[in-house]
Amino acid sequence: MIVVDNITIKFGNKVIFENFTAKFSDLDIYCIVGKSGCGKSTLLRAISGLLKPSAGQIIVNDKVVKKPSAEIAVMYQRYENYPWLSVLDNTLFPVKMQRKITNADKDRAVDILERFGLADDLKKLPHELSGGMNQRLAMASVIMNNPPVLLMDEPLSALDPENREKLQDFLLEFNNGDNQIIIVTHSMEEAEKLSKGKILKL
Repeated sequence: MIVVDNITIKFGNKVIFENFTAKFSDLDIYCIVGKSGCGKSTLLRAISGLLKPSAGQIIVNDKVVKKPSAEIAVMYQRYENYPWLSVLDNTLFPVKMQRKITNADKDRAVDILERFGLADDLKKLPHELSGGMNQRLAMASVIMNNPPVLLMDEPLSALDPENREKLQDFLLEFNNGDNQIIIVTHSMEEAEKLSKGKILKL
């Protein structure tokens, strides 16, 4: 469960949130929609622990969020893949940061990359990929660890309609009751499909 408890966030004299409260109670997909500049990305940063509210608190799984945690994975709108690592090694990197990579990890990474349409590009470097392919790679890397909480900021925005629909279907399949996903999107149609109506409008 994620509880945003009466938070206030300001940047200088600009108030983004004041005494704002929200709750994401189910292990399901939630979507956040709203106009540009309304605080969608800021809310994700606060939940992830990268931004501390000036008042109030955020609680994730009964723990007050004070700093980034391995339990909370984030895919930002301005994603970055490691330019010196291959597609496969980028996908495995989150695992490598925590423990030794196993053959099972490699098999899982290849399976995810195949689902993301990158099975023929395992040895390529990010600069050899298109923008949409890089976005799919960033998403594969975030999903690789099967995090309990996954925050995604416009994760499908750079994709063509066919790949966007495929990855929407993948996210619905991936969310199997073991994790909680919060997605920022500008598309109400996408929000309805992914969250089945569990939408926070800012």
